[in-house]
Amino acid sequence: ELIYLIQSNKLSGRVAKDLLPELLAPAGKGGRENDQITVDLTKTNISTIIQERNLEMINDEQIISDMVGKVIDSNQDKVQQYINGKTKLLGFFLGAVIKESNGRAEPNKVNEVTVGMLNRLADENQAMATK
Repeated sequence: ELIYLIQSNKLSGRVAKDLLPELLAPAGKGGRENDQITVDLTKTNISTIIQERNLEMINDEQIISDMVGKVIDSNQDKVQQYINGKTKLLGFFLGAVIKESNGRAEPNKVNEVTVGMLNRLADENQAMATK
């Protein structure tokens, strides 16, 4: 089930990696041990754990767009540098959006939305400069 959730973009690999030790805990050992929550899978399935802990991958384009907008708004200096040709800053923006989502935003969608928004800003900036 864990592999299916990763392949269907419902769970990130990072979150799955974090959950794996809990999922491999011996059955009947649910509870808190060594500051880690363990889960008794004889009573709970993986999808339920993911939903209860709000760990599902964010694939909704509008939610991702909102996060990208927030990152762009709070980093106008870097936006201007990107527009001026420092395109390696794309990684900064992608990382900031992933961080904003606590690692839950689907990376390919984040890339698509971020590039689209930054390119739109660059086009608007160029159009204003030619007026």
